Amino acid sequence: SFALRLSDHAAIDRLVTLIRNQLRLKDERVRTTAASLFDLLLKPIDSLIQARHWRIDELVIIPDGDLTLLPFELLVQTGKREMYLLEKYRL
Repeated sequence: SFALRLSDHAAIDRLVTLIRNQLRLKDERVRTTAASLFDLLLKPIDSLIQARHWRIDELVIIPDGDLTLLPFELLVQTGKREMYLLEKYRL
């Protein structure tokens, strides 16, 4: 198992509030916010998984605080091929 301690709580809380508002308003910029949240929350873990060639197909996420309000399946990884977190891992 692997745990990640997040340091920029204020930025995370702002982005969670923003994405929830964007979803409610059907704002087209939601993908950009979802990509920013992926980079902030999961990119370090995903990079470690890729670097070590671990064969992981399921992520167990135990959110705390405002993260409990975040639909993690909407997070988007950008790069060579843009994909939703749900396309890459079972949650």
